[in-house]
Amino acid sequence: MSAGTWTSCVTACGICLGSWTKRLNAYGPGAREARRTTRRCARSWSATLTGYVP
Repeated sequence: MSAGTWTSCVTACGICLGSWTKRLNAYGPGAREARRTTRRCARSWSATLTGYVP
């Protein structure tokens, strides 16, 4: 691999990681809360569905 290719790859990876870090920082607490809510909904739905299945 040439030095130029390696540098562009590292730059792309850095940008990708940076955007993920920003996203996690921005949506961290909100994302956790959303996940909890989703789990709760999934549980209630599965309980409802299993309740109706003979």
